[in-house]
Amino acid sequence: MATDPIIAVVGMPRSGTSLTMGLLEAGGVPIYCEPDNLGSSYESEAILDLPRDDEFLSECHGKAIKLLDPLHFRPPTTHRYDFIWTSRGHKEQARSHRKLARVLGIEGAWPLGPLVASLRKDEKRSLSLLRRYPGSRVHVVRFEQLLAAPTATATELAGFLLLDPSLIPAMAARVTPRGPNCLPYLAELSDRPGSREPVTPKE
Repeated sequence: MATDPIIAVVGMPRSGTSLTMGLLEAGGVPIYCEPDNLGSSYESEAILDLPRDDEFLSECHGKAIKLLDPLHFRPPTTHRYDFIWTSRGHKEQARSHRKLARVLGIEGAWPLGPLVASLRKDEKRSLSLLRRYPGSRVHVVRFEQLLAAPTATATELAGFLLLDPSLIPAMAARVTPRGPNCLPYLAELSDRPGSREPVTPKE
C-alpha cells in the first residue's frame, strides 16, 4: 500500500547490502529490483537516477529496495522509509572495494588508507542524513555481527519490521558460515542457491 514505508537497505558499497536483502526476501518481504538481478545483487539501475528522477519509488512502498551511497543517490524526503543501514569494518570494506575493481577490470585501485578514511567519513555523514528524514526510522545491521550471529541479527530485523517470527530460521539460513575478512571472490554472486562457480578477481 502507498501508506506503507519503503524498506530501504542502504549502505556504502561492499557493506553487506546484498546479504541483508537476502534475509528480507527470506522473511517474506517483497523485493523491488530488476528481475535479472533477483537472486544476486538485488540492484536496480533506477537508483542511479536519484535524486533527479524518483518516480519509481512510488512502486516501492511495502517493498525492500537496495540503495547505495545516499550522499550521491539521495532518496527524496517526500516518502516515508524504514532505513536499514549496513555497516562493515572499514578496512575490510575497502579491501572488498579493491577486489570488485579487479573483477570489473578497473585499473589503478584506490590506495587503501585514503579509501578507509573516506568510507569512515561517508558513513558518519550518511547516518546523520538518514536520521533526519521525517517520519522515518533507522536500524543498523553490522556485517560482522550478521556473520557471527545470523539468528540474532535476523531476530532484530524481524522485530524492527514486524515480520513473521516463524521465518527467522529461514532468514538466518541465508548466511553462509564464514569469517568477516574480505573473500577472494564475490560472495553475492557465488553463495546464493543455484549460483555458478565463485567469481574470483584476476591477480
